[in-house]
Amino acid sequence: MASRSLATAALLAAGVSPLAAQEWTGNFTLYGWLPVIEGAQEGPDGQPIVSLDAKDILEALDLAFMATGQVHNDRFGAMFDVVYTDLSSDAKAKSPFTAKASIGTTVWFATLAGTYRLTGDDDNFVGVYGGVRYFDASADLKVALLSDRIRRNVNADADWVDPIIGIQGRYPFAERWSLYGFGDVGGFDVGSNLTWQAYSGVNYEFNDAFAGNLGFRFMSIDYEDDVTIDIELYGPVFGLTYRF
Repeated sequence: MASRSLATAALLAAGVSPLAAQEWTGNFTLYGWLPVIEGAQEGPDGQPIVSLDAKDILEALDLAFMATGQVHNDRFGAMFDVVYTDLSSDAKAKSPFTAKASIGTTVWFATLAGTYRLTGDDDNFVGVYGGVRYFDASADLKVALLSDRIRRNVNADADWVDPIIGIQGRYPFAERWSLYGFGDVGGFDVGSNLTWQAYSGVNYEFNDAFAGNLGFRFMSIDYEDDVTIDIELYGPVFGLTYRF
């Protein structure tokens, strides 16, 4: 009893209550991603259906949706991230024949990871995280050759789970303004061959609870099994964060 009273007195003397010492904090963000998609996809036979030029053949036309959040208790915590993209575009085939292709791609993934802060607090920190990311991707390719006289439709679906490890950090550089970024790598031939991503952005705090976000995100996915998916997604991100 005496030792408990002494511990409580010490916390009060330091300006921290026993309840505050065990308090959970966190944030939740809803934001949109406007990505461009570049890359190639191959059918179940492992042969290219159509070769895609990275610069001008496949571009995303639809808005991708992202939701992410984190909770922390002292240095330890957890995070999640969900992204859904539904994209479509027209493409030209590299072929001795006149060819065109209509490509629809749906990619969604969900991340769950534990976090650990190496230094700092909610406002200024550097931390690491590790966990798993689930991918689900589907592609619908429609290819027409020789002025539509030869047609080929191919559907491909794949889903897998990757282990991931990453680093994140936040740095306030002015009143109400801060930088936030993260990056991770995964796959390691467990699910995909390799996947990696990076994000960098700026936050503006409207008040203690809400902040606006603007940044840029890049993701690379390299997967090969019955189907091959080798794509890159990159573009601006904007959103709104609620801190609690």
